[in-house]
Amino acid sequence: MTELIVAKESKKWVPLHVHSEYSALDGAIRVPEYYKFTQRHGIDAAGVSDHYNMSAFVEMDKTFSDVKPIFGCELYAASFIPTQIRKRKFHLSSWALNKKGFINLQKLAARGYAADDESNAGPYAVPFSALEEFHEGIAFSSACLGGELPQLLANGLETSAREWLDKVLSVVGRENFYIELMDIGDYKPQLEMNDKLFALANSCGVKTIITTDSHYFKEDESWYGALVAAQKRQTLSEQEFNADSQEGEDEKVWDMNRMDLSLRTPEQMWERWKDKYPEALEETVRLSEKTERFSIRGDRYLLPHLSAGGSGFKDEARRGLEKRLAFLSVPSSEKEAYFSRLDYECDVIEGMGFVDYFLMVGDLVSYAKQSGIKVGPGRGSAAGSVLAWSMEITELDPLKFGLIFERFLNPQRISMPDIDIDFEDERRPEIIKYLKSKYGDGAVMPIANYTRSKWKTAIRDASRVVGSAPWQTEVLVKTLEGVVDSSLANISDDGDWDADENIDAKSLTRYLFKQDSTRQIAGMNKEVVSHILDLAGHFKGLLRNYGKHASGMVISPSRIDDFVPVGRVGSKSGGRQRGGTLCAQYDMDGIDYCKLVKIDVLGLSTLSMIKEMETVAKTFDHNGIKSPEMHDFVKFMNKHGTSDCESFADPELEAKGITADSIRKTFDSLARGETTGVFQLGGGGMRKLITDVAPRTVEDLSSCVALYRPGPLNSGIAASYIAAGDGRRWKRQTAETVKFPDSVRAKIEKLCAETRGLPIYQEHIMKIAQELAGYSLGEADNLRKAIGKKKLSVMETERGKFTEHCAAGGISPQDAEETFHTIEYFAGYGFNKSHSACYALLAFLTAWYRANRTPVFWAAVINDTIKKARQNLRGEYVISPLLREIGKSYPVLPPMLSDTDESVEDMRNTMAVESVAVKGEDFRFLRDNEHYWETESNWVIKLGISAAKRVGKNEEALRDILDMGIKRTDTLSVLMRKAISSEKIRGIAATGTLFLNGFFDSILSATLKSKQAYIHPVYLRLAILLLSDAANINSPAVCALNETASVLNGKSPNPHGGYNGYVFAIAKSRSVWGSYLKECCERIIKKTKYKRETSRWNDMRVQYWIDNEFELKVVGALVDSACKIEQRMREDQSFKAECLSAIYQIEKEDYGEGLTVPDWGLAGEITDWGFDLFADEAVAWRDLRWKNRSADFTSQTFERLSRSGEGILIAGQFEKAVWKGDGGYILLQGRYGSGGRSLFVQLEKWVPFLGIEAIKKVHERGGFVVLRVKYDSDKNSFTLLDDGKKADPSVNAGQTDCPSSIYVLPLLGNFMDTGLIKLKSGDKR
Repeated sequence: MTELIVAKESKKWVPLHVHSEYSALDGAIRVPEYYKFTQRHGIDAAGVSDHYNMSAFVEMDKTFSDVKPIFGCELYAASFIPTQIRKRKFHLSSWALNKKGFINLQKLAARGYAADDESNAGPYAVPFSALEEFHEGIAFSSACLGGELPQLLANGLETSAREWLDKVLSVVGRENFYIELMDIGDYKPQLEMNDKLFALANSCGVKTIITTDSHYFKEDESWYGALVAAQKRQTLSEQEFNADSQEGEDEKVWDMNRMDLSLRTPEQMWERWKDKYPEALEETVRLSEKTERFSIRGDRYLLPHLSAGGSGFKDEARRGLEKRLAFLSVPSSEKEAYFSRLDYECDVIEGMGFVDYFLMVGDLVSYAKQSGIKVGPGRGSAAGSVLAWSMEITELDPLKFGLIFERFLNPQRISMPDIDIDFEDERRPEIIKYLKSKYGDGAVMPIANYTRSKWKTAIRDASRVVGSAPWQTEVLVKTLEGVVDSSLANISDDGDWDADENIDAKSLTRYLFKQDSTRQIAGMNKEVVSHILDLAGHFKGLLRNYGKHASGMVISPSRIDDFVPVGRVGSKSGGRQRGGTLCAQYDMDGIDYCKLVKIDVLGLSTLSMIKEMETVAKTFDHNGIKSPEMHDFVKFMNKHGTSDCESFADPELEAKGITADSIRKTFDSLARGETTGVFQLGGGGMRKLITDVAPRTVEDLSSCVALYRPGPLNSGIAASYIAAGDGRRWKRQTAETVKFPDSVRAKIEKLCAETRGLPIYQEHIMKIAQELAGYSLGEADNLRKAIGKKKLSVMETERGKFTEHCAAGGISPQDAEETFHTIEYFAGYGFNKSHSACYALLAFLTAWYRANRTPVFWAAVINDTIKKARQNLRGEYVISPLLREIGKSYPVLPPMLSDTDESVEDMRNTMAVESVAVKGEDFRFLRDNEHYWETESNWVIKLGISAAKRVGKNEEALRDILDMGIKRTDTLSVLMRKAISSEKIRGIAATGTLFLNGFFDSILSATLKSKQAYIHPVYLRLAILLLSDAANINSPAVCALNETASVLNGKSPNPHGGYNGYVFAIAKSRSVWGSYLKECCERIIKKTKYKRETSRWNDMRVQYWIDNEFELKVVGALVDSACKIEQRMREDQSFKAECLSAIYQIEKEDYGEGLTVPDWGLAGEITDWGFDLFADEAVAWRDLRWKNRSADFTSQTFERLSRSGEGILIAGQFEKAVWKGDGGYILLQGRYGSGGRSLFVQLEKWVPFLGIEAIKKVHERGGFVVLRVKYDSDKNSFTLLDDGKKADPSVNAGQTDCPSSIYVLPLLGNFMDTGLIKLKSGDKR
């Protein structure tokens, strides 16, 4: 018995065909767990073979310390021989036998990913020619049922199978090819295939191995099917596992009820196959024995060689530093400190072997600047290097701002420097192109980014799998917010969560149903929720998908695939990735593990915005008024960044436009919270911090950038900083736990003088350790990193060291311990000053333009916003809140036709325009105005066509409009002639929308003048809009359209009037006018091309139709209609409101907000009340109820974003309306009764004098109510402000008994007469 046990234990088997989690929701085997499995079962070597993916290699190399890792890949290969099989690619298993084979395996995969569709294989298929070139050092096998050899046998093509085998063996050799048998349970097709393969192997003398197609551990079998369903975005009930069917050419569909895809032990494999396939079992061991043990970790950093050696590098750096110091006029007495620091840094960098890296980055930045590409002032810790500053890689003076080199590159911690560079986003592709031209196309590639499932994602996947509705999923996620977040460490507000409790499915279920086990969450009972959370617990942490890193690029000395595997990401089709972008398969940690160079090439849209502001502002420079450029702000930052505006005096910068007054205006603007669009300072939370801090220097802005993060805000550090600025010292509830001892406080406050005595930067922690404990800056950086990363064992070691060194400096052990505790507290939330200072420069620059070149700033912000995203995730226009805020100060005009030779790009962009240019007046008066920029009446903002929803992205239509040669002074008849002559049908089709949203108002104005009708073109716009109103089907204008169109097709006009559907298709047209123009142009163009000469229209015939049909009848009827509309609007206020509403609704559809008649203008037009708001406040209020629809609208909610006083309440108007009254009080009201995401308060609770039924009736009749109210905090309600006056009956729908604080206004998109109900003050109906 003992001998039998020993014999059994001596039997070995090596798992080779294993799919790890890096097969992305196809495999569920985590690498660390795989390693533990091998150790438990005495496995000496283990392989991995993910689907055409090698991303697991780095983690295997790190983890498998006592087990030999075998790096493999299940490749997709093209067909190697001509056959009748329809599949275009097949599986081919492969394992690297040595380092040479590992490189060849990478090249094989790369060749497949870059294949030129050889052998009609399609994307991602390794061609046979690649196998011939890169087979050395690789073992191959026939793979699973998806391999070409099994497929040939399955189709009865034994002769072809032998041909295929002979061809492969002739290349790779018999010693390196195996016929692979598989154990996937009692799956009949596989068992039958094993017999066929085994027979073929014996007859051909080929070795066999037996593997398991392992995708999970046995204990994970119960939930693996759900994982596959999540991958396919299916429910468990939808998932079909039919082994005899195929979902697609490359898609294997498993019959998982009969397949066993678990990982087996050697004992299990021998127990089952010892009698039938003993040689195949032993062959796996022999394959592992001939596989060499090697590491893929690099032994040195691999850099492109650029340096010439010798002292040239340091000499060039010294010349660069001299140039920098001369530019800043640094006195000679101060230069020695700079050169001493530079020499030290150069010695460190040369000693660490990173000279080539700096040369590479310096060359890239130099190219960008020479090419006119904006480069950021720096980001990350690189700004702490004097060498980087000398080479013009960064822009801030490190010594001026107390930046530390060791924070960037620590000589005591060997690691590759990491210099991140911001380039203007629109020209980032040029930077990538330059890198590839410089180092080789195959040597420069993006880095992969791995996305792992976090709790919220896992819950969403699990909910979809079990069949829950999306809204149920979101309710469940919302219910768990505060517990299940990215950190997995939050505690619920009610304190019901034990901070030490593990967050797993059982604990979450217990938490949800602790009070009531019968509770339902969004209609789901405890069993369903528990099932979801159980699945989510298994999904959590698994690799979910691959992507391309947003900015990371790897640069290698030669081709990338010489060092790391290559793949594709980014495009999907039919459930499999196709196309996409070639990138390295490793993420940035893997790239660093292999000692390759990574550089972050970031596209920063703010830089493109800055370039636009600079360029446009300079076109308005005159009479000594100058607009500074980015390099002027850099100089200002380096010379005066730590000084306030009161002490500013610099004639050189003043001549550039940066004056003491402009600096004062900038900080005053920030103190008022005017931060919308300002880099890093936008948003309500940052606005509150900025207004509380009231910054007066750029150094203060740097502090705000560092403080506005969850850690400093939640810990009270930000509050302490604000209090310190008020002359109070660290006023906060837990002050006693974070104060420094009196014996060291003075020293620390001196070290942190620029931040009000508080150590908010990581550099502060390093300086404190250096000053008090005598640490070198390298040691101090190690301390900083240990505390920031919460490395407890290292922290304890450092605590003892710090205390001991402080004692040597005369500090008592108690004070040293307390100091370390306080350092530990601040370091946990400390921020990198190098980064915050550089971004503070950009924040100040954009804030300066907002305060001093406001119109140009707003135009650039709109262009930048539209470029980033026309709509947010909910489909709402992103520029809508911006237009509201801009509208407080400047008229915002819709896109309009220009007389200049515009390009499509010029037509797209929003511009700041001098108001006299719009009015056609003399420029001299405006330009002589000493308050040129600050006088709001001097400017208007003209939207670009890119803001228009329906035509903004239609470049072909825009180009056609330009090609028509239309001028502002053209009339409608001239436009028609040009449209016909140019034959630009796409352009004329787009004009229908453009006529409605104001783009062609100049043409409408010229048309009115030609008819001697001196009214605003908006009335003609309304007349065109009326064509689409069914109530006007028999109007003279509609009849004119019908009659003139009938002439073109030879049909008689409709004798009953109205639209003749046979003439032109307008049944569901938004613009009848656009349909009419397009149809007429198409028919006339067609008539000019008739083959029969007697039927062909010549130019004279075309002009006759334009003059006698179009001009005389159509244009005449429209002008007549416009005049009647203008007259009625003067006489009938109700009709006026309807017309304003109609124009508003059209523009709201196209731009996200009304321009000719903004929605604040509708109420303001009649009530004469002004409205004021910040853009982000509008968004915050709009999102408030959407994020928590079930929550009541409480006074606490109200007070979160409001401050005090009186305001306006709009009831029954538009969806998502947000208002801010004169007293600073924000009020909101969505249109009552509208569905979707509209907002509304409980009016009966908040406005007891106005019942919900009354509002409902007003809404049904097409009206809305405007009320002047005051919030009563005691009653948690509104009171109506009644000034004792009575409303003007002509304004207030004839209601003489209504106080002037209530207005009932009509609000309709059509023009049918509607009577409004009477609403009396105090009448609750």
